[in-house]
Amino acid sequence: MTLPSGGAGLRFRASKTYNINISLDYAVGRDSEALYFYIGEAF
Repeated sequence: MTLPSGGAGLRFRASKTYNINISLDYAVGRDSEALYFYIGEAF
């Protein structure tokens, strides 16, 4: 079975010195959707 899904995201470098990023992601599936917000170091 195949389940459709999709999403989009934005990334912003908050600090080059400390390598801190801010991200905002939106995901949608057949029966649900989600919004994710993250602040942290880049890996």
